[in-house]
Amino acid sequence: MRATSDAFDEFCRVLSPRLIGALVLQCGDRSRAEDLAQEALARAWARWPAVSAMNSPQGWVFTVAFRLVIGGQRRRSAEDRANARAVAGREPHGDRIDDLVVDRAVIEAALQTMPARQRAVIALRYYAGFSVSETAEIMTCAEGTVKALTSQAIARLRPHLESDPSVRTMPTAPGGEA
Repeated sequence: MRATSDAFDEFCRVLSPRLIGALVLQCGDRSRAEDLAQEALARAWARWPAVSAMNSPQGWVFTVAFRLVIGGQRRRSAEDRANARAVAGREPHGDRIDDLVVDRAVIEAALQTMPARQRAVIALRYYAGFSVSETAEIMTCAEGTVKALTSQAIARLRPHLESDPSVRTMPTAPGGEA
């Protein structure tokens, strides 16, 4: 075990400066780069026997680290879009499903009545704020499938939502994709 620990310590000592430097260039923030590098190296340690046997353990760590950057950018982008919608006058405790603004509890109850993939597409598209292409990547399906699932889910949700007195109709945002 000590030899494994020593080998990993040396791996980190050699790789960390290069990894952090590349991450600073990628995300523009040294503190964040250090956090991302630490997370990627922690994941490498958790799988060290398999990672150390790879052709390029360094490549594996870089892949993990850069995926963490991308995931963080997606989250921040979704947060920015949500904040922009809130500033533009959206209901602070409501959510938008197509052209309806409803109480979150109403949505959660209605979602429980639909199949898992339809729930997932609603959660990813309307709650998390992912685009059609991002949702397709996350769900590992075609963009057309995401659009079809979105349409089916909204059609399935609409009767539940329209029957609730807390629902208020809002105009659909211009340029919104299905």
